[in-house]
Amino acid sequence: MATLKRVQNVALLGGVHGNEMSGVFVAQKFMKDPTDITRNSFKTTVLMGNPKAVEKCTRYIDVDLNRQFSKENLNATNIDASYEVQRAREISNALSKDFGSPDVVLDMHNTTANMGNCFIIQDKQQVLSLHLINYIVKKAIHKAPAHILCVSNPKYTYNCSRCLAPNGIVCLTRRSKELAGTTNKAFPVGRVSVIFKWWWWLESLELGPQPQGVLLAELFQRMQELVINSMDFFEAFNSGATSDSFQADVYNIMEKVDFPRDSDGNITAMIHPRLQDKDWEALNPGDPIFLTFNGKTIGYDGKETMFPVFINEASYYEKHLAFWLTKKETFNVPAIKVQ
Repeated sequence: MATLKRVQNVALLGGVHGNEMSGVFVAQKFMKDPTDITRNSFKTTVLMGNPKAVEKCTRYIDVDLNRQFSKENLNATNIDASYEVQRAREISNALSKDFGSPDVVLDMHNTTANMGNCFIIQDKQQVLSLHLINYIVKKAIHKAPAHILCVSNPKYTYNCSRCLAPNGIVCLTRRSKELAGTTNKAFPVGRVSVIFKWWWWLESLELGPQPQGVLLAELFQRMQELVINSMDFFEAFNSGATSDSFQADVYNIMEKVDFPRDSDGNITAMIHPRLQDKDWEALNPGDPIFLTFNGKTIGYDGKETMFPVFINEASYYEKHLAFWLTKKETFNVPAIKVQ
């Protein structure tokens, strides 16, 4: 059994991307009234990540905020930096001022891909995060398929908000096919995106599929429930409740796949209909992945079965990314108790 330190400070972060609406409105609600996320054993603060982008209902103003949390950006003092670099510094400084070093940061996002409840972790050794995921998935009333995505591959690192924590998690939630704390006054109330990410044990929750700039009631309810259940888990953990060991399936990022392009960099094929919305499903050698504009099928030329995720995510077109390929791994998570 692993013995872990108690959780003392939790930050809820929304609006890192200003057009991801579930978390925008969940954060807005809790900034106005934090009653449902307030617990006796730890302090909770709610922050708005990118208020200008939220106001314009766009992903970002100058650059992607979720790529600006590098040590270089956070430690620099230049005043001519982009708006999002300045926001990254302000978020880091606000959390340091409130907590010194927050134990947990929950960062809310949406995705247009059919990702289900996807929790993204930085390392499989994040046992508290894994127990948190296990707890909130089992307790959820608004059910959705749940998966854990590990982004520890050193080939694919980027300066997202997880850089502010030794450990990180992201959770994504999809809309079912049947339906196809204290407030920080420095951050204005507004619309926020949907992800959970934790600084110490960082969790990112991302709900989808949801179009950019659109709020769906089911996803709002699911996001709100996952946030509240997370607070219940930390309260129970701090109060001495033990969590038994269990087995977890984790999908490890292996490589990125771009769309086929011509010599000028223009896309020449689209996601094949047989791959669309098939996130987390097995992709075998020879399976169709792209369809050219002339109707030609392009198959997967890999040597082994993989599991694609973030298929056809709208915000990834500018990043030259059609989908990620992952490998599935099952391992034992030890029981935990508070120190």
